[in-house]
Amino acid sequence: MSNKIQAWINGELIQWDQATVHIMSHSFTRGSAVFEVISFHQTLNGTAIFRLDEHLKRLQRSAELLNMELSYSAQEIEHGVMETIKANNLRNGFIKIIGYYGNPSFTILPQQEKLDFSIFAVDEDLSKDHKDQVSACFCRWRKLDPNTVPIEAKVAGNYINGMLVLQEAIHRGFDMGIMLDTDGFVAESSTEAIFWVEGDVIKTPPLGRILHSISRLSILQAATITGLKAVEEQVIPEKIMKADEVFFASTSCKIQPVGRLGDQDFKNAPGPMSRELAHMMSGICTGKDKRFSNWLFPVK
Repeated sequence: MSNKIQAWINGELIQWDQATVHIMSHSFTRGSAVFEVISFHQTLNGTAIFRLDEHLKRLQRSAELLNMELSYSAQEIEHGVMETIKANNLRNGFIKIIGYYGNPSFTILPQQEKLDFSIFAVDEDLSKDHKDQVSACFCRWRKLDPNTVPIEAKVAGNYINGMLVLQEAIHRGFDMGIMLDTDGFVAESSTEAIFWVEGDVIKTPPLGRILHSISRLSILQAATITGLKAVEEQVIPEKIMKADEVFFASTSCKIQPVGRLGDQDFKNAPGPMSRELAHMMSGICTGKDKRFSNWLFPVK
């Protein structure tokens, strides 16, 4: 990374290579770091952050589920996000907010009352490549059971689960992997929510055994506002293989059509619903669709 890139650490902007933490920190050795990844976009009225309020609510919720105490208010974190984007003179890209225990610790419990905070901003070109369509497979690794850890929390330790799923998928020759939950229902991908289309109905697994995805929430809400049919439904792998369309949703890709799922080809991918939703999300993120203007937070 260039030394020109600045990061926001505990209220101060510093050079990227100075944004360090001790190797023996609790969050490094125990995975106790909560985080958010948020997109920002060049709009008709300048740079704006997508659904910053929802991301900060989820950050607070993650901390609550893990008995963590944030050291900054939502307003202070929002200000830090704005300052980091402006300091790096970015127009399109991604923000990563990390709350972590930076002090060295040998014990299972953190020896630190409140979380340290860091905010990083990167250009969209540094994100993963976006493809017109991807291949995916169902993997042997199951989604973490909600009776073992709070899967609703966006915490670093939980993401070993997704890492193993993606590793398996790539090893088998696919782009992405899909987890089932411990009851055998389709859950989500390694870092993406999953949707499928039956006729004119958009479907996605219900909350309770998956991450509370902001991208998933946005698609469900936008579908309702624009008159599309969207429902939450448990599904087994055999049924989703017979869907008309399958796609993923995440902060980085928004809508990612699936062209092949296991040995099933979706020859029309991206299908008409995937294309419509991708066009809709593009209009929302760039500020062209005024119905969703309150989803964008201008960087003033």
